[in-house]
Amino acid sequence: MLHEGNYLPRSTSQAKKIIDDLGLTYEKIDACPNDCMLFWKETANLTVCSTCGPNAPGNDIDVYLKPLMDELKELWEVGANTYDVFSNQFRNDGPSFDGKCERGRAPKMLTRTQCIAQMSNLTFTFGKSPPSESETDDITRKKKRKRNTSAASKEQRNERIRKILYTLLGTSKRTKDGLEARADLELLNIRKGLHPIRVGARTYLPPAIFSMTNEEKTLFCRVLSKVRFHDGYSSNVARSVDVKDQKIHGLKSHDHHVIMHQLLPLAIRRVLPRPLTLVLLELSAIFRRLCGKKESEASFKHLEYRIALIVCYLEKMLPPSFFDIKVHLLVHLAHKAAIAGPVQYRWMYPIERYLQTLKRYVRNKNYPEGSICIGYLADEALAFCSMYLSDIETRRTRRGHNADVSTPREGLSIFAYSGRCVGKATQVDLERSAWEQCRKYILFNCSEVSPFLEKRMAELRKIYRRKTVREVENLRNKEFPTWFQNHVNDLHAKGDSSVTKDIRRLANGPNMTVKQYKTCIVNGCRFRIKSVDDNHKNQNCGVSISAQTLSYSSVRDNNPITGNVDYYGVLKNIYECDYGLPGEPEGHGKWCYLIVIGSAILGRSLIIMVSP
Repeated sequence: MLHEGNYLPRSTSQAKKIIDDLGLTYEKIDACPNDCMLFWKETANLTVCSTCGPNAPGNDIDVYLKPLMDELKELWEVGANTYDVFSNQFRNDGPSFDGKCERGRAPKMLTRTQCIAQMSNLTFTFGKSPPSESETDDITRKKKRKRNTSAASKEQRNERIRKILYTLLGTSKRTKDGLEARADLELLNIRKGLHPIRVGARTYLPPAIFSMTNEEKTLFCRVLSKVRFHDGYSSNVARSVDVKDQKIHGLKSHDHHVIMHQLLPLAIRRVLPRPLTLVLLELSAIFRRLCGKKESEASFKHLEYRIALIVCYLEKMLPPSFFDIKVHLLVHLAHKAAIAGPVQYRWMYPIERYLQTLKRYVRNKNYPEGSICIGYLADEALAFCSMYLSDIETRRTRRGHNADVSTPREGLSIFAYSGRCVGKATQVDLERSAWEQCRKYILFNCSEVSPFLEKRMAELRKIYRRKTVREVENLRNKEFPTWFQNHVNDLHAKGDSSVTKDIRRLANGPNMTVKQYKTCIVNGCRFRIKSVDDNHKNQNCGVSISAQTLSYSSVRDNNPITGNVDYYGVLKNIYECDYGLPGEPEGHGKWCYLIVIGSAILGRSLIIMVSP
C-alpha cells in the first residue's frame, strides 16, 4: 500500500512522533482545580488562583442552584396557586381535578425584554463562600445519592413514556398508581370511586380507567415483543420485553422515542378503554408532529392548543402523582419549536452517539480527559492525512453498510442502474407466465414505450368501435408485447433510424434465464426476500408502492379517472433480467433489476422494478 522506503509505525509512541513532526499537536492549558480560571496568556505564569485562593472551595453548580433550591422548598412545603390556560369546560370541572374551580386569568408569556429585565440584578462570581449549616446538610444528602444523579438528566427525555408504561403495566415501585397515590385522592377528597378500600388488615385498590387485567397486560407486551423494524431504524425493542412477567426493562433513549411515536398506538388499541386510547393516540400524534420535517411556525402554534387539551384530559384520567414538572414541560415544547424550529435538528441523539466515540478513546482511566484529547487529536490527524490518499480506501471513504453507489448508464430509462444486489446470484429459468409478466411490466413502465402504447390504443379503437374503453384497454394490454416486437422488427428491417438498439432489446424481451438474488440495496435501504428475512431480528421484506391506476365506475364507463393507488406486500424474489439481442455474447446485453412482490391486497404476485 505504501511506496518503497515507507513503513507504518510499530507503536503508539512512534505514531505520536510522526504527528508532532507534522505540526499536528495540541496546547496544554492549566486550570484551577476549582474551575475558577485558566492559567493562560497573561496569567500563564501564575502559581496561585487569583479568584478563589489555594484552599477555597471550587465553583460548582451549587452556586447557581441556590435560588432554585429555595423555590423548590417553598413549592414543596407551602405550595403555589396555578391556573389552567384552557377553556371553561375544565375550569369549572373541579371534581375531576383537585376539587376546586379555577377563576383566575392565565398568566401572560414574558417577552425577551422582560426576561432580561428580571435577570438584570443577578450577579455571578467565581468561587463561593463556605456553605451554611443547612446547605451543608443538602450537600451531604446530595453526595449520598450521587450514584443516581448521573443519569437523571438523561432520563428526563424518556420520563413521559416510562411513566405511561409503568403505570399501565402496574410495575411495582415504579407505577404512579400505588397505595400512596390513592391515599392522596382520599386526602384531597376527589375521585371517590378510586379511594382505597380497607377490609380488616387488607387494603384493596379499585380498578381505574387505565388498569389492565393480566390477559390485557400479556397482550400489550406480546405486541411489543413481536415488533421488527427495518435495518438501521431502531434497536431490537423486543428483547427488552418480558411477556411472561409482564415487564419492560433495559430500554435505551431512542427506544423510548420509537415506542412513543410508533408502537404505543398499536399496543393500546385492544387493551384500554376508548376514551383513554384516543387521548394517548393524540399524545403520540403530537410528538410525531413536533419531530416533523415539514411543519411551519403556524402549525406549531396551533399545536399548543392541542397540547393543552391533551394535558387536561390526561389530568382527568391519570392520578395526580403522574403529573410533575417533567410532564408540565410538554406544554412548552410547541412554543419552543415555533421559535427554534423542528426538534430533530436540536435533539441529543447525535451528541450521545459522539460521546460514546469519545469514551472509546479512554485508555488510562486515571486520566480520562488526557486520553480523550490524545485520541481525538490522533483521529483528526489521520483524517487530515487521509484526504491526500485519493487512491486508497480509508475509513472515511469506505462506502457504508447500505450505501448505493451505482453509476447511471446511458440508454433507456428502464436500463438505468438504480440499485445493487448483495450476495451470490443463482441462475433460474422462469416459467412462461412469470416471464410474460416481467416483460409486460417493463414495457408498460418504460417512458420510451409510451408513444407505441398510445399508437396501438388508437388503432384498436378504430377497429373495435362498439367496445368500451376498458375492453379495448384490456385487449391492448394482452396482445401488446407481441405486436410491439413485430412492429419494431418491421421498422428495423425497413431501415427506420428511430429504432435504436435498446428499443430492439426491449421489444424482443428478456432472456428466459435470469439471475436470482436474496438481498438488494436501493437508495440506502436494504431489502431481503421473505424466506431469508424470517430468520432475522429486523424486518426488511416489507414494501409499499404508489402505482398510477385507471379507475372505472362501472363496466360501461368510458371516462376512467387516473389516480395513484397504494399497494403493500412482501418481497418474494429479486431477479436480474438480461436483455441480449440474438447472436450477442452472454453478459453484453443490457439488464435491469426486478422485485417480485406477493401483494397482501390483491392476493397475487406483482412485478416491481427497482427504481429511485
